[in-house]
Amino acid sequence: MAVVVFTRLAQVPPCYTAPVRYKGKKTPRQIEAEFPHFVEVEIPGSGLGKRLGAIYAWCDGQAGRSNYAFTQRHEREAVRDFLQVRFRDEETAAAFRREFGPDAA
Repeated sequence: MAVVVFTRLAQVPPCYTAPVRYKGKKTPRQIEAEFPHFVEVEIPGSGLGKRLGAIYAWCDGQAGRSNYAFTQRHEREAVRDFLQVRFRDEETAAAFRREFGPDAA
C-alpha cells in the first residue's frame, strides 16, 4: 500500500512572499523616519487614563492628525513603558514637551 503525504509547502507557489500583517499600516521604522522628533511620556502602572485623552486633544488641535504618530518603548530592566509621541517638526515637539514632557507641571 502506497502512502501519499501532502504538505502545505507543495501547494505554495515558488514566488510566494509572506502576507503583510496589516495592509496599509506603517512599521515602527517607517514611523520613526517620517516623524523624527519625539517626546517620551512615561506610562504609570495604572495607565495614562484621562491624560491620554488630553494628549490626543492637544495633538489634534496643535499638530493636526497627519502630523503626529504614536510608538512605544519598553525598558525591561526597570519594567517601565513609554509612549513616544512623534512629530514631523521640532517646534511642535518642543511645544508638546512643555505641555506633557517630564518637566511639565
